Amino acid sequence: MLFADAYSRVEAQASELGNYHRKFLFFVSKTKNKLLQRLETEGVYDQVHLRTPAVDLAAEMDVIRSVSQDSKETLDFLGCYFAIQLLHMKLRTLSVMTMELTAGKPRIDAYRSFLLSVGDRFEQLTSIYMEKLLDIFIAPEDRPEFVVFNCGTKADQDDIDIGVVDDGSNKRKALNRAIAKLIREMIRRASPLHLYLSEHVGSMSYTASIDEYEELLETGIHDFIIINEMIGATPSFGSAALFGEFQQRVTHRYYFDPDADNRFHEGFLRGILGEIRSLVIAGVKQDRINPKNDGVRLLKACVSVGKTIFQIESANPWKILDALRIQDRDREATYAQIDEALSYLETVRHLYQLYAAQEEEICFDVAGTRENLQSVAKAMGYRDRGFITASDHLLIHYSETIERAKTAAEHFLRDVTMQLKAMSSLTTMLSRGRLKRTPSDSGAGNLALEVMKALEFFKGTRFWDDLLEPFDRKDGIVLKRWTSDLMLLEPATRAETIARYIDWGIYSPLTFTRFLLILGKTKRRRGEASLFEEFNTAFLSKLAESQDPGGSMARIFNHYPELVNRYLMALREKDIEQFEGLLETPLWDEELNEVRQHLLHLCDLHHRYSRYFRRFFHRVVTKYPQYIPVLHDPAKLRQIAQGSMSNIDTMSTHKESMEKMGEYFDLEFFRLGQQTLQGYPLPAIDREFIEFSDTYLTNLFDVCKQEVKESLDHPVRTQDLLGVFATGGHARHQAFDDDYDLVVLLDSDDAEILDFSARVLTRVNREITKRGIMPHFRFADYFGSFVTCFSQLHDFLTEEREDRFIDQCQLLEARMIVGSQHLQKEFERRIVKRYIFDRQEQYIPDMVRELKSRHDHAKPGGDEQLNFKECTGGLRDIEMLLLIYKARYRLLAPIGKELFYTLERMFPDYAREFQVLKRALDFTKQARYLYRLSASADDSFVVDSLGTTATAMDFTHEDGSGDVWAMKSAFKMITWEAYEVIQKLLLNDALVDPVG
Repeated sequence: MLFADAYSRVEAQASELGNYHRKFLFFVSKTKNKLLQRLETEGVYDQVHLRTPAVDLAAEMDVIRSVSQDSKETLDFLGCYFAIQLLHMKLRTLSVMTMELTAGKPRIDAYRSFLLSVGDRFEQLTSIYMEKLLDIFIAPEDRPEFVVFNCGTKADQDDIDIGVVDDGSNKRKALNRAIAKLIREMIRRASPLHLYLSEHVGSMSYTASIDEYEELLETGIHDFIIINEMIGATPSFGSAALFGEFQQRVTHRYYFDPDADNRFHEGFLRGILGEIRSLVIAGVKQDRINPKNDGVRLLKACVSVGKTIFQIESANPWKILDALRIQDRDREATYAQIDEALSYLETVRHLYQLYAAQEEEICFDVAGTRENLQSVAKAMGYRDRGFITASDHLLIHYSETIERAKTAAEHFLRDVTMQLKAMSSLTTMLSRGRLKRTPSDSGAGNLALEVMKALEFFKGTRFWDDLLEPFDRKDGIVLKRWTSDLMLLEPATRAETIARYIDWGIYSPLTFTRFLLILGKTKRRRGEASLFEEFNTAFLSKLAESQDPGGSMARIFNHYPELVNRYLMALREKDIEQFEGLLETPLWDEELNEVRQHLLHLCDLHHRYSRYFRRFFHRVVTKYPQYIPVLHDPAKLRQIAQGSMSNIDTMSTHKESMEKMGEYFDLEFFRLGQQTLQGYPLPAIDREFIEFSDTYLTNLFDVCKQEVKESLDHPVRTQDLLGVFATGGHARHQAFDDDYDLVVLLDSDDAEILDFSARVLTRVNREITKRGIMPHFRFADYFGSFVTCFSQLHDFLTEEREDRFIDQCQLLEARMIVGSQHLQKEFERRIVKRYIFDRQEQYIPDMVRELKSRHDHAKPGGDEQLNFKECTGGLRDIEMLLLIYKARYRLLAPIGKELFYTLERMFPDYAREFQVLKRALDFTKQARYLYRLSASADDSFVVDSLGTTATAMDFTHEDGSGDVWAMKSAFKMITWEAYEVIQKLLLNDALVDPVG
């Protein structure tokens, strides 16, 4: 077959690959005819494989050099040959994988073989090509002794990671000039070279000597990525002896040796285990995949750890895994999981770069992505099935593979942590036996300084679980000794030591946050800030100077929300404000920026609202920390709360049922508190608050009743004669009261039923109190029991007392929560009708006198009027007037929207007045709710504390802050209008018979 025909076939097949390959097709089309002519003229055409993959790349490149007439032609011919062989290599390995999949070979095995083949072939091709290019750019006599090694993934073709070690002689400058030319030629005709190691080591641009590597690394652990690249190095070309010396003097120090100093190995483990943890907790984005960041880096990091622990020389991850299965059989299953996941993800990554673009990130919203993924999926053996495309199957398996990869890495991380703890120098330093000596004992050093010295050697690493564990022991030996030694230092030395700890901790905010919480256990000396506060202030200041303070804390919160919440709970208000400053700048990553906003919301919850509201917030995050990530989402909170209530019947004990009900109550209270602060409509707040409160009380009563029944020797039936009524604010559908006014009535004088009912209510009282709500059982003080019999209430209401109207008010607005319709009707007939409706000629004058007495003593505009409930025209006035109407016209509807509509229909001439009262009632209720949640659970308010209330009610300055004086003015105006309406309705004819 002629080369033209063979190349036409290659060209046609390569046209299905990504645009990246057009560069190589262009080089071939531009130069191939001239190369063919020259080879034929020189009679060596048969010595160079152009139609098929080469047999001896080095020899064939030498032939091509021999027929070139000048250096430019040599570079053109070698570049053309490299491009032809690269295309052959890619198409051949793809064909082999397709054949193996068609023949029924397991997919993972086919993927693994494909990656091994393409990696070895690509490394061989590029190494020989680079060596021949360097032969052009520098003569042998001008070179120092040197070696070029590959320190990246063999199959990576978007760039090639290399390192260059020289002998440090005077000839290194000439070598650096030659490598600069090599870099330019590789960018032009092959793949860009990335010399990450040389950028950080030595004084030359592209090379470094072994002495320079040792000088950099001897002082401590610096960039573990550099170390990881060195450990994975394989020689490409150059001096084998020099590479062997490089291994002995540099890379082998990071391998575990039971008979040697393992500080360098420990430092490498600390660095790479920190990287593994961060990759395990990193989330996968919804709108894209990134095989390298999602899983490949994580899995290769695990392989590197195994390589150094078991002293495996191979750099190929699959060959390392084969060796690990033999040497570490206890983790054989974990290695198998890592192998399969790595093979799958690297195949997806490599094929996408082959078919689409040399990019790591695959974004679904970019045109052509789905088509490219479909090509990748079909190459991997997937097929369309009905409506499910091959790429859909690929993405499903991709997601499952990421989960398996992270699970395997987590198991591996736990195992290696135990090994690190066993061999760490810190383990001996912090042993109990050593620390039982006092600081004054002979030979006992200062622990704070000793630990600091050890940490500084590992500066820049992020894995410190083994350090935190002894500090956090229950016996407190390590923490006490470390603390006392720190306090023994001279003030200047102590300040310097703390600064050094901060410099260490800034590299791992996660570890240092944990360390701070441990420090929070230390006792504060009188007149001094605690060690926690001292370290924390310095830490936050240092963190603010870092490049990405908001991003680092958002990432920690995203994966350790309970830890960050405990940290915030330990902070003073000014500390939280300093912490919030770290989060001010929006982040470029949309998902992480959303996490940042959720963290800011958590900060608000910790210090911007009233103690009353924070009491419920703290209980939610302390007892149910699993819900911290969704605190910002009312819909999810409601779903969780309802789930808790629906699970009551599945609980095995009454105690568990009550705990579930408590969870329901706390979550619903917290949810509605947040929504109120965010401007949720008042009617919805009232409706949902009463709905969940009634649900809680009803279910609580049932469980307590069942618990008492089971404790008795014989059954006792209340025969639907017991009822629980809400009165006060809860009866009026009023939210966020800090107490429950309850009336419990029993339509029987049976002593056994009364005792049974009292026992039930005792348990109800206990559980309500646990929620931070004080239950007030009306008439309990009079009769010495939570339960009042109808007969007792009859006697009580017939007594002549000046304050009887107060009890009549409570009964008039009572709303049944637990009980039968029959009992409700009996209550209305025998209590409300007989002792309120039928005695209104006595009740109403008492109420009017009380109202006038309140107004006679009022001082409009005075500070005592800054009270939502008791001010002139406030909640109390409005409620008392409405109770008068209820008694006068025998109305049973609770105070609220329905009652106002009824009165407006009854008194059309006074519809505007009732609308004024309703508006005043709603305004004052909303302001009261907001103030209780944001400032204080008091009815009296301080104007300067109205900021959040004013903002939520749209009284704001131009900058968006709350205009408290505008809020106060509106409150005074609307309550005064209500007062004038009340006066008018009391003094005029509104209490005569209504129209119709």
